[in-house]
Amino acid sequence: MMYRQNHREPYVRTWLLAFIFLAVLMAVGSLWDYPISQRLYDKDSFFGLFFAAFGEYPAALGLCAAGSLFFTAGRKGQGLSGGLLILCGVWLFLLGFVLAVSQPGRYLSGQHLPALLTATAACFFFAYDTARLCRDTDRETILRVAAVILTVIALNYLLVNILKILWGRPRMRLVAADSRVSFVPWWRPGGEFRDILTRTGTAADEFKSFPSGHTANASAAMLITLLPVLRPSLGRHRSLLFAVGFGWTALVALSRIVVGAHYLTDTVVGFAIGLAVLHFAVRLILPADHRKPPLAHY
Repeated sequence: MMYRQNHREPYVRTWLLAFIFLAVLMAVGSLWDYPISQRLYDKDSFFGLFFAAFGEYPAALGLCAAGSLFFTAGRKGQGLSGGLLILCGVWLFLLGFVLAVSQPGRYLSGQHLPALLTATAACFFFAYDTARLCRDTDRETILRVAAVILTVIALNYLLVNILKILWGRPRMRLVAADSRVSFVPWWRPGGEFRDILTRTGTAADEFKSFPSGHTANASAAMLITLLPVLRPSLGRHRSLLFAVGFGWTALVALSRIVVGAHYLTDTVVGFAIGLAVLHFAVRLILPADHRKPPLAHY
């Protein structure tokens, strides 16, 4: 019990500080969303285009890692269940690979070969490294971690896209380019602009500013905080893992403001959804009565 208490407090404090930080940014954005975007807007920014192309990679690589976990768990099992897990693992890996290949092509035209090479290297590295990390981990723990990864990726996608449809907030780049559209604060759905302008040829995607899907998918980088579950010896690097995942998500969030795809409040909500979903999934799928001491920080 003492071990659990000593490791739980830093975890709770870190996540509480993260949510406080996002709450402060949300208040700032609620007051100055449009001026901040005006100041940062640069549609041709290399920084913005790079993270537009690769910012969502954590979600695709998370699927590859989950596929590797299912494959490993299947090899540790027997009979039909083991075979089904292996097939599921292969399918998840291929799905992640396809997403990793296709994502950059939406933003970097004519770069198909580099995108393919990058996706191949990244996906196979993550799959191999995940399998290596969990080779001494028990089968139940492997499946639970895979379930957390899939839950986080799926819920992020569903929640963000439901809110995008309900809100219909016009993107900054559309406001800057089309005089018929004006800035809409995050708390007021902008469906009236969407209903009128989509009938005249404006793409429906231009009204999916709130919240940021790129940021929510980038927050899948926070899943690396699960590595100590698979390899307890990595527990001493827990703070570094958190910082890496948080830092990647923050860079993606900033890049989305720079290219005019989102406002600050859009990215903050996308970030908060990712953090909340991860916290919920860990609590749900790695319950306290199943935790070993190395998992106590969850």
